[in-house]
Amino acid sequence: MASRRGHGEGSIYRRGDGRWVGAVDHGWRDGKRVRTHLFGTTRKEVAELVSRAQQSRRAGTLVPGTPPSVGQFLGIWLEALTVEPSTLRGYECLVRVHLVPALGRIRLDRLAALDVDRMLRAKRTEGLSPQTCLNLRAALRSAMSFARRKGLVAQNVVTLSEPVKVQTYEARYLTPVEARRLIEVARGHRLAAMICVAIPLGLRPGEVFGLHWAEVDFDAKLVRVSLQAQRVKGRGIVFKEPKWHSNRTVALPEVTVRALRAHKVQQTAERLQAGQRWVDHDLVFTTSIGTAISASNLANRSFKPLLERAGLPSIRFQDLRHSAATILLAQGVPLRVVSAILGHSTMRVTERYAKVLPELHQAAAAAMDRAISG
Repeated sequence: MASRRGHGEGSIYRRGDGRWVGAVDHGWRDGKRVRTHLFGTTRKEVAELVSRAQQSRRAGTLVPGTPPSVGQFLGIWLEALTVEPSTLRGYECLVRVHLVPALGRIRLDRLAALDVDRMLRAKRTEGLSPQTCLNLRAALRSAMSFARRKGLVAQNVVTLSEPVKVQTYEARYLTPVEARRLIEVARGHRLAAMICVAIPLGLRPGEVFGLHWAEVDFDAKLVRVSLQAQRVKGRGIVFKEPKWHSNRTVALPEVTVRALRAHKVQQTAERLQAGQRWVDHDLVFTTSIGTAISASNLANRSFKPLLERAGLPSIRFQDLRHSAATILLAQGVPLRVVSAILGHSTMRVTERYAKVLPELHQAAAAAMDRAISG
């Protein structure tokens, strides 16, 4: 015989298939009693879901009546998100292009792990990359976690779906000789100073594009990293704090000071030539009329051709940041200092560079040899 339900639990009972069901009562609407049904594997689990759902109903966050479709709910989830604009833009694209067409018509509380598995297999068959499929699963998992917290589903079924296997991207980096070669080849290019900032300072691409002259102190040979440029749909380029709030002050090597001084003279000439067309944002690196540089344009029109001229392997612009880390570590700069220069959230992030540097292993072996052999 089923035990008496606890105070405030509402209607909780066990179905013939063994699952427990709880109901949250929303009162009468159009002459009908409206309830939200919640499912779980144990009575305790359903009682907790009902309790949370009742709290959500009192707070006005639980919508009474028939559970929404997956498509309807994903729209609600996107509106509730408080993330960076670029992250939201990525989620919106995944939802609109992939998740809604594939799963949108399924009722939210009837979505199953097998539905997620079938969707991901179909996407791989369509030619989607493993990374995109991984992002799809991650977005849907986050959305269903939100649904569970709001008492709309009993379980996050995405966690029961098959994981997506992705081959981790192994960052490429330039050796000191290759870095020197790229700087030499870039000499005379209108963005040569950008290379002399990206490699020695290890700035993130957004931090390079968001650098302002007001943050450059030529006398003290310091640069303050406090903003990064980010493209936002409908707003163009906006400036925000760097990732992980990694505001920092970095010392400028002499090669960077010389390059920035020459670049400022060149930019002044471009400004005079542009006349009234010049848009003054005080940016260090700009187009020929003073506007912010597009990352994709930089890669295709400037960076890749420079790599080809230098006879260097094809790498991403952000790999110059990886190059900075490995070069500094190879030169014996302490891990803590490298982490501070790069603005890493913890030294664990920096440690991954040390693991891939054979030079550090060789130096360690030589140091041990000196210590024990005299």
